[in-house]
This record gives sequence, structure tokens and C-alpha cells, in this order.
Amino acid sequence: MSSSEPRPYFFRPEGDTLVPEPATRGPWGETMHGRMLGGLVAREAQKVMDSDADLFCSRLTIDMFRSIGLIPLTVTSRSIREGRRIRVVEVSI
Repeated sequence: MSSSEPRPYFFRPEGDTLVPEPATRGPWGETMHGRMLGGLVAREAQKVMDSDADLFCSRLTIDMFRSIGLIPLTVTSRSIREGRRIRVVEVSI
């Protein structure tokens, strides 16, 4: 792939870190677009949900407290509540 061709991804994995590619840039300066962060949250939540085939994601709420620069990110998750019919997962970037 030449350098002028679009890359097939928005983040480049480097170990446990995700390094943003230029396509993640938002319209307001040198910050990441919120939809990229939403995608990372959904990706991480789906990884947790994949452990139980009977559950699926029905609601995704994202609180963004500030804009994020084009910096390497680490995404983590933890289950806050687990039951027979519901699982609440917290994802942090």
C-alpha cells in the first residue's frame, strides 16, 4: 500500500495502546472526533458481551468530559453489575 492510499483502520495497535491515525481527527483542531471514541467504547463493550451469547448490547451511553488530543489511548473495561438478564459494563479510555 502506498502512502497516498487510505489506511483500512483508524487506530494502529501497539501492544495495549491504540495510536490514532490522521483520519481520527475531528473538525475542531488537533482533537479526536467523538465518533472515534464512541467506536472504541462500543468495540470494548462488545468484547465483554461476547462472553455470553444470551446477552446483547441494548443501550450505549457515552459521557465525554473533554476533547481528546491525537494521542495514544488505552481502553479498559469492567463489569459493574452482572445478572441473569442484565450486565452493566463500564468502559474507560
